[in-house]
Amino acid sequence: MKRSDLEKLGDNMLKNTKNRRQFLVGMGGCLVAIPFLPSMLSRKALAQIQNDPVNRLITFLTPHFTIAENFHPQNLNLSHIPHSYYDISEAMFKNISGPFSKSLNESIFHQLREKILIIDGVHYPVRVGNDNHPKSFALGASGSDNGIQETSLDAQLMKSNLFYPSGYTGRKFTGIEISPYESTTKNNMSYIWTGSQVEKLSQFRDPKAIFNYLFGGVTNKSVVVNQQTVDLELSNKKLLVDNILDSYKSVKSHKRIGTEDKRKLDQHVQSLFEIQTKIQSKIDNNSNQAPQTISCQPPNEPQSNISVNEKIDIVVDMLALAIGCDLTRVASVYFNCGINEGYGEFHSKVHPSVEDRKNKAQTDARGDFLMGLMVDFDRYFAKYAGKLLQKLDSMQDPLNEGSLLDNSLFYWTSMHGHNDVYQIWDDSHDGERLRTFIAGGAGGKIQTGKYINYGHTFQNQVLVTMAKALGHPVGTKGIGDYGETAEKYKLKNYDKFTSIVANKSTPLPRILKP
Repeated sequence: MKRSDLEKLGDNMLKNTKNRRQFLVGMGGCLVAIPFLPSMLSRKALAQIQNDPVNRLITFLTPHFTIAENFHPQNLNLSHIPHSYYDISEAMFKNISGPFSKSLNESIFHQLREKILIIDGVHYPVRVGNDNHPKSFALGASGSDNGIQETSLDAQLMKSNLFYPSGYTGRKFTGIEISPYESTTKNNMSYIWTGSQVEKLSQFRDPKAIFNYLFGGVTNKSVVVNQQTVDLELSNKKLLVDNILDSYKSVKSHKRIGTEDKRKLDQHVQSLFEIQTKIQSKIDNNSNQAPQTISCQPPNEPQSNISVNEKIDIVVDMLALAIGCDLTRVASVYFNCGINEGYGEFHSKVHPSVEDRKNKAQTDARGDFLMGLMVDFDRYFAKYAGKLLQKLDSMQDPLNEGSLLDNSLFYWTSMHGHNDVYQIWDDSHDGERLRTFIAGGAGGKIQTGKYINYGHTFQNQVLVTMAKALGHPVGTKGIGDYGETAEKYKLKNYDKFTSIVANKSTPLPRILKP
C-alpha cells in the first residue's frame, strides 16, 4: 500500500475526529471494518480526539421477575443516608468476600465489584398488563395503546449527535433479539414515537446478519476480473478475512503503523476469523453438506439453526469486538420471554394453580422450588453478562484512560421486578424492586462499587441518571411517562412518590460524580 493510500484512511478520520470506522478493501468491493488505529493520525488530531471521549451504552433486558435476596449481595454493612425525599441506605462492595451473590456467582462479578452499581427500590411507574407484559418499560417506552408514548432511550441516543455525529460511518445499531419469534410493538423494547404513531426499531435476530452488518459488506454486486464480469458468488466460499488479506498485509507492514496498532489489527482480524468460523460451524453442525463460509453479502433472509446458548455466546463476542473497535456505540440485547431453551420452561411453574393458592403448605413448597429455580435462571443470564463485562474490561480504550468498561455504561434490567415466591397470591407481573444492575463508569461519571436502596423511586429516574452520565440532554418531562392513575398503579403511596419526582429531569442522588 502506498503512503498516499494509507494517508487517505487517516484523512477520512480527520474530516470528523469522531469518525473512526475504516475498512480494508478486497476483491469484489468486499469491505471489512477495522479498529481505530491512532498511529494513522497526527499528534494534533489525536489530542483533539482524546479530549472528546466516546460514549457507549449496552443494555441487557432479560425476561420475567427476579428474587431480590438472591440477586443482591447479602450481609452488607448498610449505612442510612439522610435525604429530604428518599429513604436511602447504602453499602460498599469493597469488602465483600466470596461469591458476589447467590445469583451472580461468577468470579468476574467479584473481580469487578468496584465497577458495579446495584440500585434497589426501583419500580415501574405504571401497571404492566398481562396482555402485553413482555413489553419493556426498561428503556422508557411502551407499545401499548395507553402506555408510555416516549421514544426509548436507546433510540434517543441513536439519533444523538453526541453518540453518532455527522460523518460517523459506523453502524447505528439498534439491537439484537434473542427469541424464537419476532417481537411486535407490544413486546419490543426499542421505539420511536412520532405524534400518536409508534415505530418499532428493527432488531437483528440472526448472527450472520449481525456479523455482516457490523464487520463487512460489499460495494458492488459483481467485479471485473481479467476483463470478465465475475459474480460475487465466486467469493462466497472464502472467509471475509481472506477477501481482504492483501489489504490487511499492506496496512500492517506500513512503517507509519505503530507496534501497538499492528497488535490491535492482528487481534481484530483473528477475532473476526474466530467469530465467523464459529458462526458457520454452528450453522453447519447438523448439515450433511460441506461447510459453506458466509458471504460478504448479507443474506436476504436470516438463516440459522444454532441453539439459543450458542447464539448468545456469539452475540457477546461480536458486541465486545464492535464496541471495542468503535463500530457501534449503542447496543440493546432483548431476551424475549418466549425462549425456553437453555434454562428450561418455567412460566407455568411460576404461576400457582387455583388449588395451590388455597393451600399454604403447597404454596410454601412451591416457594422453595422457585427460590432455587430463579437462582439458576439468573445465573444463566449472568454467565453471558459476566463474559461481556470481562471482555470489555480486558480491552484498553484506545482514546481514553482505562478499559472499555470504564468508559462505557452497561445496564441490565428485567421485564418484571421482585417476586415474593412464598405469597399465596402470585404477583410476578409487577414492577416492584426492578432488577437494576449497572457496570462501568461512563468515563468517570458514575459512582460504582456500591449498593444503594432508595426505598421507592421510579425506573424513569434511573434512565434520567444514565442519560445525564452519558451527556445526553434530558428535557423537563424526563424520560417516559408518569401519567397512569393511582388505580392502575399497584404500589402504595403513588401520589407521594410522583410528587417526589416532580422535577422529572433530576437524576437520582449519590450516583453521578460531582
